[in-house]
Amino acid sequence: MRISPWLWGAFLGAVTSLPLMALMFLASQLALVPFVPFDLFDWIARAMPGNVLAVLIDSMVKVILLLNWGRSATLPSSSSRSSPSAQW
Repeated sequence: MRISPWLWGAFLGAVTSLPLMALMFLASQLALVPFVPFDLFDWIARAMPGNVLAVLIDSMVKVILLLNWGRSATLPSSSSRSSPSAQW
């Protein structure tokens, strides 16, 4: 049985990135260094044109409202905190 290269790549990405994120989080807590996914996401958000960022935020709010995940005033802030980790 031959495994799809896409599936194999997704598996290797998960196997390597999850422990790396755990180590970076541990370093950020113990050594008080910045958590790399948050800094990378912050840099991308600052370098991105404002209209692109507005479209992304509007899309995120529409999905939250469409799926009825919770109040639109509180959920985007918690989901935006998880976006850097998902992006990494």
